[in-house]
Amino acid sequence: MSLRVTSIGELATALTTPTSVGRVTRVFRNSAYVESEGGLYTLLRGGPRSPMTINVSGTEEIERALKAGDACRYRDKRLNIGGVRLQTEGAGVYRSELRKPTFINPITSADIVKGIAMLRLLYHASPPSLDIVGHKSFLDFVHSVVLPLGRGELTGLHQPRNYLALVGLGSGFTPSGDDLLAGFAGAYNHVARSTGAESIALPLAELSKRTVFESAMILDYAQKGYVDEGLERLILSSLGNSAGDFFDELLELTRRGHTSGIDMSLGVILSVAAVRAWTQHDRTLQDVLRALTGSRTL
Repeated sequence: MSLRVTSIGELATALTTPTSVGRVTRVFRNSAYVESEGGLYTLLRGGPRSPMTINVSGTEEIERALKAGDACRYRDKRLNIGGVRLQTEGAGVYRSELRKPTFINPITSADIVKGIAMLRLLYHASPPSLDIVGHKSFLDFVHSVVLPLGRGELTGLHQPRNYLALVGLGSGFTPSGDDLLAGFAGAYNHVARSTGAESIALPLAELSKRTVFESAMILDYAQKGYVDEGLERLILSSLGNSAGDFFDELLELTRRGHTSGIDMSLGVILSVAAVRAWTQHDRTLQDVLRALTGSRTL
């Protein structure tokens, strides 16, 4: 199978060097994951783009040509992954905007609360087993990380143990807890890079003990500012750094997976609400948590 590469992520360019050697770790209908020299990359038919992804066009399903364990090598200006041949010449490189410091101006409290109310409705429309909000580990995370951040208390924010109970929690290839933390850390660390604050740094070794390898790597990339364009647009629009509309970006992301997009969005909104409450000294975070859980005492 020969495919045309439409975009290649800035991290995935590591696969297009003569010395790179990789292997396929997992295959889905329209995507495959490739591990190479400590990095993880995705071959994806269609979108979205991300720094770790090689996007291709075509009508054939990827799972028809690849299997776990297939080799990945770059030779003669062509990337060979199992039975797939990829022509990379002329493909644009997708780069992360979250790595660039910008002026932080969170959206209004009213819009943040409206966004969380939308997520609550979407959780209600999803299978109950996928709703992470009522889980004890989520509530512990709120009390140990989110609420203190809203008061400007950062000690709990930088203690990995306060996050680890969420890692691997929930069903799906990327569990709900992983997706939530990717949104939360991705948003907060963009603020941190832009303001000179200390970033959240969850050890990859600890993440890998609690969830599948691919999901651990995706979460690790997210905290470093490498996320797909849908999550990136939501983060930037929620922090006042995008021409896109916050609600448009929110609705687009929430369509992803079972609840993956909802969980990522929840992480972003919790992060942005806490940052706004801290910097503006308002009740944004309390209002968000009340709209999310219905509790006046959380």
